[in-house]
Amino acid sequence: MYGFQLGSEAKRRLIFNEFNSQEELSLNIDDEFKVNTFLPEQYYEIREFFEIETMPDSTTFKLFDLYRAIDGGIHVYILRIDNRTQVSRAYGFPNPHAIYYNGMIRHDLNGDGKHASDANKAKVKHLLPTLYEMIKDRNISVRFSSETGKTETRTQYRTDME
Repeated sequence: MYGFQLGSEAKRRLIFNEFNSQEELSLNIDDEFKVNTFLPEQYYEIREFFEIETMPDSTTFKLFDLYRAIDGGIHVYILRIDNRTQVSRAYGFPNPHAIYYNGMIRHDLNGDGKHASDANKAKVKHLLPTLYEMIKDRNISVRFSSETGKTETRTQYRTDME
């Protein structure tokens, strides 16, 4: 069994627990969830935990190969939430009932000196992924409404960007 532990401090650890045992192996991981493959101080501890014996044919145990085997065996399941209200609440977006496209604010053209907020970009990314792909690198904010109104199509988005 394995898991990630995210502490309140910046330290992150990958933790392995032996089934039906109190045995535990903890490895530090960085902010990008990468594990160091050169750990001479933990080398023997890791071999012992995973019960990896010394090979008589002088084949050496490589920690990188172990990580590759573990990584290849991990199955990630993504639960897709299709209901916009649920998505909005799950991500804690401001005004969770405003989930329908209601136009754009073109900061890059109107000269207001403002910028699309990270929160607005995140909301667009999760609620309107097609539109997000069209504007992700542009200084455009999206207005949302709690009532359906404008058509949510590529054609409408392009029209609103003109």
